[in-house]
Amino acid sequence: MAEKKMAKMAVLKGPNHLDIESFPLPEVKDDGMLIKIEATSICGSDAHSIRSTPAQPSPLGHEFTGKIVEMGERANETIYSFSGPLKVGDRIAVYPWITCGTCPECMRHGNGVCMVCENAFMYGGQETFGHSKYTADAYEVPHFKGGFAEYVYIFPGTYVWKLPEDMPSEIASLLDPLAVCARAIEMAQTEPGVLGESLNTNTNAVVIGEGAIGIMTAMLLKIMGCRNVILTGHKDEKLKKAQEISRCDYVINSNKMEKEERFRYIREITDGGPDLVIQCANNTRASIEGLELVRKLGTYVEVGVPFGFGETFEVELPQLIFSKNVKINSLASNSQRVFDKAFHLLERYQEFPFEKLLTHKFYSLEELMPTMQKMRDVDYIKGVMILK
Repeated sequence: MAEKKMAKMAVLKGPNHLDIESFPLPEVKDDGMLIKIEATSICGSDAHSIRSTPAQPSPLGHEFTGKIVEMGERANETIYSFSGPLKVGDRIAVYPWITCGTCPECMRHGNGVCMVCENAFMYGGQETFGHSKYTADAYEVPHFKGGFAEYVYIFPGTYVWKLPEDMPSEIASLLDPLAVCARAIEMAQTEPGVLGESLNTNTNAVVIGEGAIGIMTAMLLKIMGCRNVILTGHKDEKLKKAQEISRCDYVINSNKMEKEERFRYIREITDGGPDLVIQCANNTRASIEGLELVRKLGTYVEVGVPFGFGETFEVELPQLIFSKNVKINSLASNSQRVFDKAFHLLERYQEFPFEKLLTHKFYSLEELMPTMQKMRDVDYIKGVMILK
């Protein structure tokens, strides 16, 4: 009997305990496929994950692309490609959630909507939800369930996109974060001309947070024609880069202006206050400031801390929200349909400078942890592993 080929993957075992281990490549079932990883980006949530203790040794990485090296006979029936039939040799980007389609929430909201399904599976996740067919246990066959690996097994029920021949795999690995930005902007949309319309060519928008999500959100707002887009953050070097990439109108270093001065300046630029605030920073205080800043009949979208960090604040809700008639939304759920919109934006990568977001490139699994330790560096926006 021939010896099985081995391949490496990152296994999360505890706080800052990430081992690179080898496992035998799995047998591909008739309804699945195996891809060889070409690029996996580091998500901000990965930084939170490596500080946690998973219930079992777990995979890591959900922003990945790879080349199909083997596929089952029925894979084109069981794996949902937005780009038509797939074949060995195609490169694909992946929607990282598989939902059950049958629980009450899936029946209500539709198959594919993440963070509502009671039995969901997430590639690169550390939690097994409900009665999911697939677990987050890295030691359970087929092992390769996250993007920080040399291969990933693609289960039936996965949504995927075939990459154009000229699209770099590292650009395609930005699909997930770009879809987050696209969904945040969707939630600000209304019927044209209604009272409280906050997204049109006359919109003054503030984006809080100079990370990759904040930068791409500002970029999309400019693509959509907003009048003024203001990006706030805390590091001059990063804000300069953020403005270069997003082409936003103003950047503000919050460390260099007292809150009252900063609010006064923003209100001068925006004729009394922003119509739209999208909060993309991992900071609950930024959420409070964003709600204070948005104008009457404006819209506020929370992206940065939808689940919170256990912090509590005393606020006067009528003054902060109710009396201003502010529309508030938060981004926790997303869907494959929004990812499809984001994919078509990525296809225009030669028109928009997505490449400049990828400030820290590395070329082996062994470099993953050292790169993640640089996430707070002033020149860091996003890290990506590129495997050849």
